[in-house]
Amino acid sequence: MKKTERFLIRDEIEKIVRSKNISENSFAEYSKTGYQEVITRFRYAFTDNSEGRNPGSRGNMSDISFSWNHIRKGLSNPLNISLMKNSWTEMLDRVRDVMRGPADDRLFLIMEEGWVYFGKIDEILTVLKEAEGLITAFYLFSTVFDRLAVYADDADCMSFYRKG
Repeated sequence: MKKTERFLIRDEIEKIVRSKNISENSFAEYSKTGYQEVITRFRYAFTDNSEGRNPGSRGNMSDISFSWNHIRKGLSNPLNISLMKNSWTEMLDRVRDVMRGPADDRLFLIMEEGWVYFGKIDEILTVLKEAEGLITAFYLFSTVFDRLAVYADDADCMSFYRKG
């Protein structure tokens, strides 16, 4: 992935946050010093690292490319939503229903390009709705790593998973 491609989604997200007046307290890029810990915990909580698969598609622990294709088989999968039958907005509205936790619950959002964000569900969904067409894949999950929503444009669908 070219450096400019990697930054395109990040730049667009920053523009959306400014234009929608989303406070940093409600949605923001996660601390760069904390990225690796979140990505590593995501990888061990939700992806299958067996069968000699190296972390990341290029052996880089920060690279989460195609992780959507390696979701751990032991997770329960209560729902899949196809974009063929739903609009982008309808699909994301279902995310709110499935992923909502306590009122003050914060979620992590990792974009396929590796950017990590942290925020409230409503603000995350506002950003995702506005970024339609630029998103190749994303992973939205709770801070206790017990529920996960995965979108991949290759599959044209979103899948939800829960631990336990």
